[in-house]
Amino acid sequence: VQHRYLFEEDSVSQSTQKLFHSTKSPGSPLEEKHDQCKCENLIMFQNLANEEVRKLTQRLEEMTQRMEALENRLRYR
Repeated sequence: VQHRYLFEEDSVSQSTQKLFHSTKSPGSPLEEKHDQCKCENLIMFQNLANEEVRKLTQRLEEMTQRMEALENRLRYR
């Protein structure tokens, strides 16, 4: 049994970047800078979260392979 928890990271990143580039607040430059920082922080968070999910998925796959190997050893004893 193989478990996979995959995010559509490309589509998430693309939609976030579209949001980042299309966000135009009709306010002062200070407000625009603040909104830009929010979007940059969101993109950074999503990238870090996607990387952690990728690492956890890899570890889970490794553990699954180990469990399958152990099950096979026990089965053929």
